Amino acid sequence: MGLLIKLKPSSIRLSQNYLKKGTMDFIFDCYKRGDLESLPPPPLVRRDGDHENSYIAIDGHNLLAAHEFFGTECEVYLVDSASDFLPNPNNDPGIS
Repeated sequence: MGLLIKLKPSSIRLSQNYLKKGTMDFIFDCYKRGDLESLPPPPLVRRDGDHENSYIAIDGHNLLAAHEFFGTECEVYLVDSASDFLPNPNNDPGIS
């Protein structure tokens, strides 16, 4: 099972190169209102192979970008295996 940890966004390599404007607006509005409970769930990351202290983003790129903008650490979920984030124990994404 994975665990929640705090990381600087600069230690996380993104796996997509686009952000969603509506999601970014929502995240910044949450921070502006102080409504942190409404933020999306922590981003999912995995270790970057043999590189110590380096991670790859699986999901949550928009929240990572907001933390990069603010210069703050982000709470992320470091996955241990695919069963940590796939929808069923058989790792078959077509079965829920």
